[in-house]
Amino acid sequence: MVQTNDPNYSVFYIYLQISVKTVFEAMPYKGFYIFANKGEDVAKKINLKNSLKSPVLVADLEHNLEGAAQINLITIKPGMQYDLHISVKAKEILKRSGFIRLKLKDAPRDEYIIPVYIEIN
Repeated sequence: MVQTNDPNYSVFYIYLQISVKTVFEAMPYKGFYIFANKGEDVAKKINLKNSLKSPVLVADLEHNLEGAAQINLITIKPGMQYDLHISVKAKEILKRSGFIRLKLKDAPRDEYIIPVYIEIN
């Protein structure tokens, strides 16, 4: 809402439309949600495709899932497409939430975060 001193237009509204673009388009999911039974090994993959016009390099990968999962990043097309793999060896009952943080170079943001949830029954 905008207020003015003009008696003909004392109050008027401005409507804005924006479009937000993430650095990567994640397929088939935007995060890892792993449900398994004890004794089952689970492996999943997310394909990360650059949604920007210029290349975005992944400089580093961090996560807080030590002991619960193994994480690997594979470069398909440098700066344009990556595969992110997670594998879980379901040795014990477990419920854990975490993240995978990709440190980016030549991107409008410094990092890209992928949520992770693991539940072993």
